[in-house]
Amino acid sequence: MLYKAILRCCRYASHMQSAEAENVFIQNLQRALGNNLRACQDAFIAMMSLDEASVSRQQFAAAVTWLNAYENAKSAALRDLRCPIEAYFDVQALPAAR
Repeated sequence: MLYKAILRCCRYASHMQSAEAENVFIQNLQRALGNNLRACQDAFIAMMSLDEASVSRQQFAAAVTWLNAYENAKSAALRDLRCPIEAYFDVQALPAAR
C-alpha cells in the first residue's frame, strides 16, 4: 500500500518546501516501518481511543513503534523549516491503482 503525508499547521513553508518535507517524512516513516506502517498506525489510533486496560501488549508495542517512527520522521522532515511545534503530518493511504 502507498501512503502520502500532508504537512499541517506550518504556514511559513512554501509549497515546494512543504512538498519536500512531506516526501522526506513519508520516506523516513516507510523506511522505519516497512510493511507494518498501517498496522502500527491503526494500533496507535486504537490506543488513543481506548483505555489502557483494553490494549494488548502487541497493540501497545506497535503503537510505541509508530510513535517513535513518526517523531523521528517528523524531526528529519522539519529540520530546516521554521514550523511551529504544532506542525504535524497527516498520513493517508492512497487508493490502490486499478
